[in-house]
Amino acid sequence: MAEGKKSNEKLILNKKEREWPKQFIKGAEIKTLAGSPADWAVNMSVPGGGEDPEIGDTQEVDLSEHAEPKGINGSRRANLRLRRANDISPRR
Repeated sequence: MAEGKKSNEKLILNKKEREWPKQFIKGAEIKTLAGSPADWAVNMSVPGGGEDPEIGDTQEVDLSEHAEPKGINGSRRANLRLRRANDISPRR
């Protein structure tokens, strides 16, 4: 990306599309963007079986790296899920 050029990254937070003005976002910023309580956990939704990795408050996520091809126009979005930190319910 050219320096000085702004590009909003797209991400999905609990099935709602959001935009972020940077390529990287921290776990705490994801919670703020989603309007979730600080004691909730953020998980990166990954296709297939297994567990979705948790993203810590200070951990950065590269939205362009984790974006999945989606949509008619080929826009890419990172898929993230927020949950209560002690919630161990199965993936939906």
